[in-house]
Order: sequence, then structure tokens, then C-alpha cells
Amino acid sequence: MTVNEPGAPHTTEVKRTYGAEPERTVVHTTEVRESSAAWWIGALVAIVAILAVVYLVTRSPTDENAQVAEALEQGRLVGALESTQSSLASAQDQAIRSSQQAADATANAAASAASEARAASERAADAAARATERLGDQIAPVEPVG
Repeated sequence: MTVNEPGAPHTTEVKRTYGAEPERTVVHTTEVRESSAAWWIGALVAIVAILAVVYLVTRSPTDENAQVAEALEQGRLVGALESTQSSLASAQDQAIRSSQQAADATANAAASAASEARAASERAADAAARATERLGDQIAPVEPVG
């Protein structure tokens, strides 16, 4: 371990000598001091964080916030417009299908009515021809008066 390593405890050795020279006693004392730099750095970071929060809370709204709100509203309106256009296209497709089905039904009904009218006119013509034959036998010729 070197003296310059971060996080290493600071160690100081003290040598004290007691008594006379023939009876020398040497006492070794080791003191360990922790560095308080970490506490100072932590306090500095906390102060910066508190200042940042105070700034964010107390600042007035800027034009950016209004622009963001406007962009959100425009996005919402574009979404509603696209939804409406999609619904309109779907309704138009359904209207086209319905009108085609109605036209087909009308054509079928007209063809059926024409067929029934033709059959009815043929029956009426046959009935008229039979009635004429029967009456023709009973009607006497009329002579002109003169």
C-alpha cells in the first residue's frame, strides 16, 4: 500500500522513549485517521442536487412547453382526422355495395315484372281470341241501313 492510494487509512507511527538510557523502553503507537474527503464530496453532491431540484420546481414555463403542448394537440387532431377519413372511406364502400345490391334487386324485380306482364298479356290475348271465336258464331251480320 502506498501513501497516495485513495481510501487507504492514514497511519502515523510515534516512537517514545521513557526512562534512562540503560533501561530504555520503546513504545510504538499507531494512529489511524480516516479521510473526511468522502464526506465533503457527498455533501457537495447533495447541495448540487438540491439546487437542481429547486431550479426545476421554481422555473417558469418556457415556450418549449407551449410548443410541446401544441404538438401533442396537433397529433391528437391528426389522429382524429385520420380516423374520420377511414370511417368515411368505409361508409363510402358500404354505400357503393348497398347501391349496387339495390340496383341488382331493382333489375331483377323489373325483369320479373316484365316477364309477368308478358305472360299476363299473352293470357289476355288468348282469352280475347277465344271470346271472339265464341261470339263470332253468335253475332249476326249487320246490314247497312240506307
